[in-house]
Amino acid sequence: MLNVGDFAVKEENGHFHLIQVLTVSKDFLIKDFWESASAEIGEQEIRTWVKRASIESFNQYSFLKNEPLTEKDEFEIQRFLEIERGLNNRKNRTVSMAALVNNAIQTEEFDKALELLTEWAMLEKYKPEIYLLREACLRKLGRDQEADYERHVYNTITGK
Repeated sequence: MLNVGDFAVKEENGHFHLIQVLTVSKDFLIKDFWESASAEIGEQEIRTWVKRASIESFNQYSFLKNEPLTEKDEFEIQRFLEIERGLNNRKNRTVSMAALVNNAIQTEEFDKALELLTEWAMLEKYKPEIYLLREACLRKLGRDQEADYERHVYNTITGK
């Protein structure tokens, strides 16, 4: 089992792939290096400062040495985790949008539904039903020219 700070290598067809373990939990966060003709740590170029990978994916790797993580490593780990949290929040928000929009429409809060639909369109701009729902809300609000535009966007996306 690899530990934090461990460098490990896998040789395949004369090329070496090195990683450094940055964190260990149910998976690894690793620093990933480009494959090269050398297994010398000092000669490696970083491909990614932080990448999530399964522990099992390193069963074929051999331990080289352990070096403490640097301040730069710690900084990159924090940045990676912030980005990952943001992506997960976006994914969860996207999943909840249909229910939020439907609730606003059912309670006849069409302005709120439009705000939600605008947000949803920023998350998934090629989802055709967003534009049909925007059209319906705009028509309920008497904004027919804008509704016509939303129908046009829907027709463009779907090829109708």
